Amino acid sequence: MIQRISDYKAEVLSLIKATAEMIGSPSPEVDANLVVFTFREFEFSLVSGDKNFNQEIVSQTLNRLLSTLIVTNSGESIEHTDV
Repeated sequence: MIQRISDYKAEVLSLIKATAEMIGSPSPEVDANLVVFTFREFEFSLVSGDKNFNQEIVSQTLNRLLSTLIVTNSGESIEHTDV
């Protein structure tokens, strides 16, 4: 079971890292981990029944995360709407 979880995590990180590379991330591995850690925290909060889980904060967090990760080749942030 531990090996299956480890393999799954490596595959997810690899896919996100490849995406980060395609969009021009200066640190694809770090960015992939940021995405995974953020979603893992959201999942944990939902599964644990966290009463302080706030959908508006989730939306703001994802917008901020994506705005820092998605950069054009010129280094300018891409504007986007709410998630």
